[in-house]
Amino acid sequence: MKRTAVVCAGQGTQYVSMGRELVEAYPAAARVFDEANDALGFDLRSLCFSGDLDELTRTDNAQPAILTVSYAMAQALFDDSGIYPAVLAGHSLGEYTALVCSGAMQFADAVRIVRKRGQLMQAAATGPSGMAAVVGSNTAYVEEVCRAVSSPDEVVVISNDNSSKQLVISGHLAALDRATDALVSDGLFVERLKVSAPFHSPYMKSAAEALAQELAGYTFSDLQVPVIANTTAQPYAGKESIVGNLTAQLSSRVRWTETMAYLESLRISALVEIGPKQVLANLMRSEKPLIRSFAMDIAADREAWADYRVPTLDEVSLIGRCLAVAVCTRNHNFDDEQYRRGVIEPYNEIKALQDFLELEQRLPDRQDSMRALLLLKTILDTKGTPPEEQRSRVVQITQETGTYGSLRTDLQTAGLL
Repeated sequence: MKRTAVVCAGQGTQYVSMGRELVEAYPAAARVFDEANDALGFDLRSLCFSGDLDELTRTDNAQPAILTVSYAMAQALFDDSGIYPAVLAGHSLGEYTALVCSGAMQFADAVRIVRKRGQLMQAAATGPSGMAAVVGSNTAYVEEVCRAVSSPDEVVVISNDNSSKQLVISGHLAALDRATDALVSDGLFVERLKVSAPFHSPYMKSAAEALAQELAGYTFSDLQVPVIANTTAQPYAGKESIVGNLTAQLSSRVRWTETMAYLESLRISALVEIGPKQVLANLMRSEKPLIRSFAMDIAADREAWADYRVPTLDEVSLIGRCLAVAVCTRNHNFDDEQYRRGVIEPYNEIKALQDFLELEQRLPDRQDSMRALLLLKTILDTKGTPPEEQRSRVVQITQETGTYGSLRTDLQTAGLL
């Protein structure tokens, strides 16, 4: 079984014809669209397959449409492709898909809730407002700019922390303009988004309050798979936190950078995106290139997932070989403090990884193997091992364990070859 994080697409990924090929190929996907049509009382299937793009892009239509396509994809492909999520997460709207996939929320309930959510979000935008993407800056600096240009009546905030290279700001139009001018004057790229409401900002407070009342009318179940909340980048505590998390999400920042870091800390084998397009898979590829990422809406990714190699028994010995090389390589550094930080501590990390794998009774995956090799490089750097000898050691370890071919690209990316 592949240890996989499944992430669910958010709003803005919609396109006309999305889900059509899925329904034609999988009866399970067709049943999901039938259930959505019954729950909503209109033909969502036709809107997705052949409707007008402007109509599909309307917030109250886009949200149930993307949820339906995402869940239909999950129903069709999970068993067929061997996707068994160890953890789930969703970007904004996608958090509802994650909760449905976890068993915490019924699909028919979710599609009605997000339809209402879209209506509430649109209704909350009573004044001039907007959102803009900011590329190439860090969170702390953009936060500082937003605070500097905001006033009690005109506020702009970070609404989406998507990656270390991409943020979205949201708020009152005048404050948004001031923030844009300040950021552009500092050489940053800022692009206004085609939305008519300041999502994930304090201006969504009335929508959040109304959504809380709406959610109070539904019943939720225990989560069968952990789900990472947007507002905390941590797993849900249980079904009792669903209303609070989803309500807070409307007016709070989407912490996707932290979510990706948390998924990395779980040492997942791969990330699989369900839903239209490949936005989240691309973010993970950019942010965490050692994690293999696949978007199920992309045919080439579905084929690559089918060929994705499960770790072999040979990789078990790779961890042990790293420990052996760490011990037997000659030391040229006699600074006690540097030796402690650069040799003893990394060695203990490799040993802890080995112990953890034995405790879980699972094979190391690609990420585990690269982690051990990178820690070994720290040890060899600290010991003063020449670069040529380091590369020779890495080649020897990976060739002896039969992992050289599968790890070669990652080794080159990490500078180990």
